[in-house]
Amino acid sequence: MRLYLDHGVDEAACTKFRVEEHGVTFESPWEFPLMAELSICVDFQHPRAGRCRTPVHGVVVGSDRRADGRFETTVLFFGMAEDGPAFENGLAAAVAG
Repeated sequence: MRLYLDHGVDEAACTKFRVEEHGVTFESPWEFPLMAELSICVDFQHPRAGRCRTPVHGVVVGSDRRADGRFETTVLFFGMAEDGPAFENGLAAAVAG
């Protein structure tokens, strides 16, 4: 799985990605300031739909350096009640798959 920032200007492999009830937690080489607003496009292989790119918009509620130098970042989604189920169902299936 790969993460893309700023419409693909920067991208990185995502080694760990957890879909949570109202957001995501992922590991990447990027550190983000708390309360930073992020628009992230997640590119993944969906088991039935094939290659998918899903934009998510949210705010950083945690970005902690790990021992390996990467950062574990938690992003809380905006408008999760409206946008969440479609994203969470499709992406969770891909990550679990």
